[in-house]
Amino acid sequence: MRFGSYAAACALGILLCATASAQTTAPAAPAGTGAALATGLTEKGTAEASLVKALRDGDKLTITVRFRPVVKDSPSFESIYGGGDAKEIYLVSANKKYLILKDADEKWLAPHTLNLDKGLGSWSAVFPAPPAGQKATLHMPGVEPLGPFIVP
Repeated sequence: MRFGSYAAACALGILLCATASAQTTAPAAPAGTGAALATGLTEKGTAEASLVKALRDGDKLTITVRFRPVVKDSPSFESIYGGGDAKEIYLVSANKKYLILKDADEKWLAPHTLNLDKGLGSWSAVFPAPPAGQKATLHMPGVEPLGPFIVP
């Protein structure tokens, strides 16, 4: 009888340790789940913008946004912005504005235009990185502000 109680206590202890370990080491959003850091609708309400990646590389932060249709009959073509005025696209973090960076040829490190095909599209740009751990929000023409999200 004493052995049975001991075995049950050991089994319960192992189960509790395994459960506690799983709870403390599990990531908040497992990789590959497609969980967005922030979402918003396009100006016309036909597509959802999802900020899917914020990747720090030293003093640079690459932001990736994906678009998907939210209405049954999305337009075959929708222009979100054009003309290449990247000054209208920026991050705000701790009351500071971060504009898209330029390359050595003074070209913006972002697409010149953003057009959706049946509500689908992808966009990426490189910004100066705000301090890690701060909240940031992405502002771009034709899309609700995306954020806040935590800067990696």
